[in-house]
Amino acid sequence: MKYIHIIFVLLFTDAASNASVIINPSFESVSGYSTYSAPSSFSGWTVSQGSVGLPLSSLGTPQAGTQVLVPAFTTSSGTSTIFQTVSGLSTKTTYELSFWSSAYSSTTYFGTSSAIVSFGSVTTSFSYSIPAENRNFGSASSPWVLRSILYTPSDTFADIAISVTHSTFDPYIGFDNFTLRAIPEPSTHCLFLTAVALCILKSRTRR
Repeated sequence: MKYIHIIFVLLFTDAASNASVIINPSFESVSGYSTYSAPSSFSGWTVSQGSVGLPLSSLGTPQAGTQVLVPAFTTSSGTSTIFQTVSGLSTKTTYELSFWSSAYSSTTYFGTSSAIVSFGSVTTSFSYSIPAENRNFGSASSPWVLRSILYTPSDTFADIAISVTHSTFDPYIGFDNFTLRAIPEPSTHCLFLTAVALCILKSRTRR
């Protein structure tokens, strides 16, 4: 069995050495911030278009921590985009980017807002069409939804971008708790199983 353990370590050492981390994945690390205002410092992320806000639990329950990222946190229409460059990726590995989304509406903020989240060259898009009701982030009528993107990078780095477009007084779309994990390729599993089979066969021939 010791041979199996050695092979397992060798097969997955490369994947471990290329581990990538999302900085500030739940949007908790900020400074110069108060409720209903934009942060003056946003660890790990860059606002490239429009504005963002980090409303606290007064607008609902975050998926993680105490804050929710809200691109286009304004009463004006337009598009807001925020991104982060993740490094240390492996071109031989497929990655899964997961995140949670929800929406906030009220008698003032209702209608349709759309969002696009991208990881490298892969994107996923969705929208929220909400009537004039009291629906908060993470509430029973607007629950958090887990979404994901699969991406095999062509380089050792890639951008994660979040973009929201809405008209005046449309619902706010909130994001929280981004995670990134490597998915072993099928060929890696086959190689490992082949190695296990050879070790078992070898041990039997010695008997």
